[in-house]
Amino acid sequence: MDRYTFRRLVHMLGTIGRLRPTNNLTVDEQVAIFLYILAHHQKNRTMKTNFMRSGETISRYFNRVLNVVLRLQGHLLKAPSSISEDSTDAKWKWFKNCIGALDGTHIEVKVSEVDKPRYRNRKGHTSTNVLGMARRGKSNHVWTIEEDAKLVESIVELKRSKNWDGESGSGLRKGYQKELEKILQEKLPGNGLKEKPHIESRCKLLKKQYHAIYDVRANGELSGFGWDDERKCVTASADVWADYLKSHPDCTFMKNKSFPYFDQLSIVWGKDRAAGLHAEVPLDVVEELDREENVDQVDGESGEDGVPSLTTPRDEGTSKRLDRKRRRSSDGFISSLERMTNVLVAYMDKSNDQMNKILESVTGGDKEKKDNRHMLYEKLQEIEALTDSQRQKAAMKLVRDPDLLDYFFTLHDEGAKKMFLIELLG
Repeated sequence: MDRYTFRRLVHMLGTIGRLRPTNNLTVDEQVAIFLYILAHHQKNRTMKTNFMRSGETISRYFNRVLNVVLRLQGHLLKAPSSISEDSTDAKWKWFKNCIGALDGTHIEVKVSEVDKPRYRNRKGHTSTNVLGMARRGKSNHVWTIEEDAKLVESIVELKRSKNWDGESGSGLRKGYQKELEKILQEKLPGNGLKEKPHIESRCKLLKKQYHAIYDVRANGELSGFGWDDERKCVTASADVWADYLKSHPDCTFMKNKSFPYFDQLSIVWGKDRAAGLHAEVPLDVVEELDREENVDQVDGESGEDGVPSLTTPRDEGTSKRLDRKRRRSSDGFISSLERMTNVLVAYMDKSNDQMNKILESVTGGDKEKKDNRHMLYEKLQEIEALTDSQRQKAAMKLVRDPDLLDYFFTLHDEGAKKMFLIELLG
């Protein structure tokens, strides 16, 4: 990045993103730290040495600039627009019918001796960097309502079967289209539907349409959209549709058109989309940053020595907020410690139960031997040099041999018991 580009980025982050300098770092240095980490994939320890700052400062200002960059998503990210089939652009003909990008994939080629230097890669082979794949023809099959219904029905059946359910309950396993071909041949004999290109392309289309409708429904109340459960379609006013389709030209299929398979496909691809109160998109993050901006301005900046900024003194309200943050941090540590203690107690109780079951499983013998078996675990606990695993192994061997058990209880010296158990376990 040259200096002009860097200065322009700093200006945008300062004016649009409202990134401000502090008593410790200028805006230029904050952006430089952020770009250096991204461009060179440097660790916090290396950045401390390069910029002569503490690790806490590096981490804090990296996250600060990252949040500010989110405010520029409307200026830096351009929404893609679809290209019509009758486009007259001379460059478009080379990418027509493109079905995927393979940027970075080198394919070995054979060229003449004169052209070999142009195609020589860093490993010494002759190859070319493929930018995209295109196919000459598409499937001409027109799917009927019955075929769509049977396809969705078969997809749900595969999802509910243990053999084809995806990892962590998300989607389906790889190669499920081949299995769908077999199922559809049974349900629709003579339909001629094959894995490629019919079933594979139709599944991609259904998945794409489901995700688009899911995203609209997830933010429906905020964006002006609704859902007609009877007609199974997305509803909105003409103005809302016009604004939405400008940025999402591929979603025209949703406008006043029924999608009756939404509930069924939720079983299959419902977990592919983030859901819940904590699911956020960049716009949500920006709104959250704007809401917290006033609090950040009041809190001020802390230097590396923990001294607050002189330009933003803390008032009583700020101190209370900081006290609440400290209490929340302390409460979180205490709750974690309590959970660890509960887990350890549960493990000890489980070990005691297992030992008691071992003792109770052995029957026979006189009263004295029964008492010895019940007292065995307590005696083993007194020998601190043994681990829980060694105690359990020793108990299992002793309760199975009454003579060894009697001999163990005749030993009154702890050292003698320890040597006896070591020989027994060895």
